[in-house]
Amino acid sequence: MCKFFLVYVFTLQIIVARSDRECKNSSCVKLEECKVALGLLQNRLSDIAVNFLRSLHCGYDNSKPKICCPILNENNETKSQAESNSYQELVNKMSLLPNETVCGIQYEDRIFNGIHCDIDEHSWMAMLQYTKREDNKILKKYYCGGVLISANYVLTAAHCVKGEITALSYKLTNVRLGEWNTSSEIDCNYGDCAPSVVDVAVEEIIPHEDYNASDSNNYNDIALLRLKQSVAFSDFIKPICLPFTDDLMNSSYEDRILEVAGWGSINNITPNSTVKLKAKIPVSRNENCKRLYHLHNISIRDTQICAGAGKTNENCCKGDSGGGLFGQTYGIRRPGRGYGSNWFLFGIVSFGLSPCGTLGYPTVFTRVTAYRDWILSNIKP
Repeated sequence: MCKFFLVYVFTLQIIVARSDRECKNSSCVKLEECKVALGLLQNRLSDIAVNFLRSLHCGYDNSKPKICCPILNENNETKSQAESNSYQELVNKMSLLPNETVCGIQYEDRIFNGIHCDIDEHSWMAMLQYTKREDNKILKKYYCGGVLISANYVLTAAHCVKGEITALSYKLTNVRLGEWNTSSEIDCNYGDCAPSVVDVAVEEIIPHEDYNASDSNNYNDIALLRLKQSVAFSDFIKPICLPFTDDLMNSSYEDRILEVAGWGSINNITPNSTVKLKAKIPVSRNENCKRLYHLHNISIRDTQICAGAGKTNENCCKGDSGGGLFGQTYGIRRPGRGYGSNWFLFGIVSFGLSPCGTLGYPTVFTRVTAYRDWILSNIKP
């Protein structure tokens, strides 16, 4: 009886889910036939872990939900205990990420259509600090950006931790959070003042193992930074949500207007901004992007997103390499608080043509949903 009740409840939760998901290294079977998934549902999972299971929905069989389940043998059992454990581990790892009552929360923007962020806007943005010793002095520079995804992890680009950056003899040592104006000790705006910035040491650098710094296509341009100590969240330091719900996993985001933010230059001439900037940019159709970059011997894959450089020439000059492409999604149910909206991280700034914002040429971002399993496999408590 319990099994059928769980199936019924799960069915209610995925009523709006797409049913054309392709299962990779797994088999599309009825939920009640997937012992691993049923076992997980019985363990009172967190909301975000349930969302992960929902993202595995692959269709219906006479109104009964089907789910991508670890590949079965002729006895309808998983081929190995290792596969079952791996599946369960991914679901459990989802619980290490903040849920929608914590992540992606942003209050109303008081600088509507402005180029400057408000003091507490896009508070998941991070600055990566690099240091090197020269003439008995410690030199510090901020070369890249990143995005806070939990109390312990920042997501950034692999090119920010491998390749050219290391050739400059600089070493990534710290992550700065809670920054707004780099030229002031205490940030104040519209009567609001933020606490001092928080600099956290980087404990571990985890670039994607298949990233090749010498490949101009920049595939797998993604990296995780584990922080040496957990970060306390505030109005000025918050994590962003990752798009691991079923609808966002299956979306191309094409033609949506998303945002970038950071301390990049306002145009191709002026130096980097001291105040955090933002820009709204349209997501390009990947086919158009593939055609444009093919002219420069670059092949765009579906693991990448192209956005920006439309008619207004807005692009990631206002962002930071390794920073994020994010957007707001409505209709997320927060327990005890009804429906609200959250900000989700869809892409990581990877590369673009020079000069920045070349008219008609979008920036290329690493698509976060394409690396869900990699992210979950590499985070730990």
